[in-house]
Amino acid sequence: MASYWIRHSEMIRELVVLDSSAIIHSQRRKIDIASWMDRVLEVPFQLCTTKAVIRELETLSRAGSDDLRLRAQLALRFLSGFPVIETKQQAADDSIVEIAIGSEWTTVFTDDALLKRRLLGIGVRVATITRNNRIVVARPRAHIALSGKVP
Repeated sequence: MASYWIRHSEMIRELVVLDSSAIIHSQRRKIDIASWMDRVLEVPFQLCTTKAVIRELETLSRAGSDDLRLRAQLALRFLSGFPVIETKQQAADDSIVEIAIGSEWTTVFTDDALLKRRLLGIGVRVATITRNNRIVVARPRAHIALSGKVP
C-alpha cells in the first residue's frame, strides 16, 4: 500500500484526494488504489483525504446497512495512514472541491458522478473506477478560472 512513495524518491508532484465513494467501491471490487494510481499517474504522488470525508465515513460506519458500516470502517482503517487535510467546508464534496480549486497538481479519486462532473467543470483531473475494475483519469477539456468561491 505504501510502496508508491518508495518507488518515487523524487519530490511529490501530485496530490490524490480520496473520496469515500471511491474507497468503498475499490474495496468491494478488490482494487489496490496505490498500485493503480502509480500506473495511471506516472509521477510521484501522495494519497490524502479531507476531515469532512473522515466525518462522512464515521457517520456511515454507525448507520446504514451492515455491509456499508463494514466498508466504512475498513475505509477509515485504510485512511489512517494518510494525511488528512482540514478545510473550511464541512460537506465532504465541498471540502474536496476546496482543495482542488487552483491546484495544478491535484487529482481527485471519486465514484460520485455529480462530484466528477463538478470537478471536471472547474478544470480538475478526476480518477474513477471503470466497469472492468480499472482506474482511469479523466482530464478536463478546458480550465476555467474561478473567483475564490467553492462552486
